[in-house]
Amino acid sequence: MYCLAYLILPNLPVWIFQPQLKVMPHGYWNVEALLLGVFALFLPSSVTFLLLLLEMSAALIYLVCYTYQFSLESFFQAAHSFTVLPDHLQLRAWAALAVIVLLAWIVAYEIPRPKGKARAWTAAGVFVLCLLPVGIDTLNGYNPSIPIDHLNAASRLTLSPLAILADREAYFFHQASLERRMRDVELDSASMQVVNLLKPTSQAEAPNVVLVLVESWGLLRDPRLASALTSGYDDAGFRSKYTVSYGAAPFIGPTIAGEARELCHSQMEFKLLDISPARSETCLPDYFHGRNYRDIAVHGYVGGMFNRSTWYKTIGFDQMWFLHDLRQEGLPVCNGAFPGICDGSIAQWIGSTLLPASASRPEFVYWVTLNSHLPVPVLAEDGSCPAEAAPGRRKSFCSWFQLIERVHHSVQKLAEGIQGRPTIFVLVGDHMPPFSDPSLRAMFSQTEVPYVVLSPKAAAAPSSGKPGSGELRASGGTTKLPKAVHKDSVSD
Repeated sequence: MYCLAYLILPNLPVWIFQPQLKVMPHGYWNVEALLLGVFALFLPSSVTFLLLLLEMSAALIYLVCYTYQFSLESFFQAAHSFTVLPDHLQLRAWAALAVIVLLAWIVAYEIPRPKGKARAWTAAGVFVLCLLPVGIDTLNGYNPSIPIDHLNAASRLTLSPLAILADREAYFFHQASLERRMRDVELDSASMQVVNLLKPTSQAEAPNVVLVLVESWGLLRDPRLASALTSGYDDAGFRSKYTVSYGAAPFIGPTIAGEARELCHSQMEFKLLDISPARSETCLPDYFHGRNYRDIAVHGYVGGMFNRSTWYKTIGFDQMWFLHDLRQEGLPVCNGAFPGICDGSIAQWIGSTLLPASASRPEFVYWVTLNSHLPVPVLAEDGSCPAEAAPGRRKSFCSWFQLIERVHHSVQKLAEGIQGRPTIFVLVGDHMPPFSDPSLRAMFSQTEVPYVVLSPKAAAAPSSGKPGSGELRASGGTTKLPKAVHKDSVSD
């Protein structure tokens, strides 16, 4: 009974809530909980209870961090936005916590502990149960200490959340140290292409700029699938008006990291939420202010998510439009992981409301899309998803594909309908789509996201590679962003 309790009960939260929370599996048997079962034979029940709470909580936290590329710091930063998550996600999180507390209580206080000589035999039995999955993973190639040439199983069996979280934190600490040492070195980004395109002009001649951060648009390894997503830009009529240029930029972490990359050319990630006014002088809104642009931020979800309504203002946006504001404008709401304004309607609204032909000042519009946030709803196929895409996992992939393709289609229509002032469009992914299925995840680059630049024929283009063609390399790092005058010492 004791051995089975530690073999099964501490794993139930992962087994139950991993699919409910749509996080990627990375092991199923918690070997740390089994080791705890050995020590629990000699520990007070109260200590065992607390350690089990920590272990089971760490297992779910790790899977969230693994799926969405959070560090522990960024995970707890994101947790500040818990109350603005959709109700069903809040409910599942509370349910997971309740199950963890209940199971920890049962294992610590209700499972009888062997005494006398039986205690030693039980400890040995639990230890053997711990060694068995570790041995299987070693034979299958999932033990980093004993690497083999190829993996013999589709996924690992063991889960060691506290050890792996500690190892990841050491990695993130190293990355943060590099960032501090290289704080004045700009990170390659798609938005740098806009800076390369803009030349000293009069205000009357300056183009509008629309920067679109596309949720979960990752760089597909298959060039045919990558090209199919943006095939609308190959239309001869569109090409007669715009030069279409493709590239790729490096990505690290979740959407906030993508925002830091594109707005501030920095890898500050969640430090962006607490950015100081001095540091914000290195970001795009300040740059465009210096050129007498009006800066506008648009996002189809609530402004409290990741405190966007606060730090958008800090870095210099003149106007901010979020879910409540856009609903008052009559824009419809779409279902999804985060129910919010439909991306296609925002593109149309930007053209009709934010970019009027009669505007006396050029405008910089920054739009973060929403509907393609995973997990995406299963959509009826509309014929846009290539027939050879993701055999066996077609529904999940094609729903994601359709949502990303719709963003490109809506921006294409917006660009075609622009009247008056020419407008440069830049669309770039924030991170790869964090599919819970490893086979789908493997279809995307783990280090780069694609971008496309649509520049009016009057402006020169930075490059011409097609997405996935092997020519995808960001060239933004070769040109420095002109900065406003700022203090010598800049801090987050």
